[in-house]
Amino acid sequence: MLSYLDIGSVVPNMPALPPNVRSIADKIHQNQTFRSNGAGFVMGASFDVKASLNVGIASGWVAAGLGYDVMLRNFGNATCSGDTAILGINGWYATGQMWAYLEGSLSVCSVNVLSAGLAAVLQAQLPNPTFAQATVGVKVKTIFGSFHKI
Repeated sequence: MLSYLDIGSVVPNMPALPPNVRSIADKIHQNQTFRSNGAGFVMGASFDVKASLNVGIASGWVAAGLGYDVMLRNFGNATCSGDTAILGINGWYATGQMWAYLEGSLSVCSVNVLSAGLAAVLQAQLPNPTFAQATVGVKVKTIFGSFHKI
């Protein structure tokens, strides 16, 4: 398990989603403006597990994880393009994301028979303006072909 909390006048960027989550659920919103340094706080946690099995001619592994990141920053008198209202509440604006994944693989006689993954991402930015998005992706690869759907 990994967790972090930073509070101050210059907090680090909110981290991007893990690479394996991005590779499965790849149509996600990555607004870099709200991932930049600034005054406020950023916090998050993640948990990952992985298990493998080797039985005779068959072997496989499965991995799962979940996590979240939240950032609350003071953007001062920033406004959105074409609007005169100050962003957030008195310049304070929140960005957050939650994610989870499950993936695994099965091989027989060193031939990959099945690889599959499922990932879900929920992202939000609020208030004023408010943005929310949920993405679920499935990726399956067999000896007969592959499938990737978001």
